[in-house]
Amino acid sequence: MEQAGWYDEFRKKTMEYMLDTLEKSIYPGLNDKILFRKSATPITLMNMFNTANGAITGWSPEEKSPVPNSLAGITATAKTAIPNIYKSGQWSYSPSGVPNAILTGRIAAGAIQKKARSL
Repeated sequence: MEQAGWYDEFRKKTMEYMLDTLEKSIYPGLNDKILFRKSATPITLMNMFNTANGAITGWSPEEKSPVPNSLAGITATAKTAIPNIYKSGQWSYSPSGVPNAILTGRIAAGAIQKKARSL
């Protein structure tokens, strides 16, 4: 699509179809509440972050993951080598992605609260 010159049109139409589908199903009135809109695709990620083909995971599955990647290790995602510094986000647990970014944010917030209660 990009090479053929109709990627931008396709991206915009896809965004419109998605919003219309939400409007007609579970979010009536959604389109009237939108202040601005922006979409991203794997091509967007590839162009912005120089990822291979728009990949969302930043490491190869052939090597040991640099972050925890088992449910048993997920509570360790917030820990860093620096005292009182915690981490969370898309890249702090494997597999990466928005749901795990939210989950690791909650884990980090819990670790901070626990530390604050002990002071």
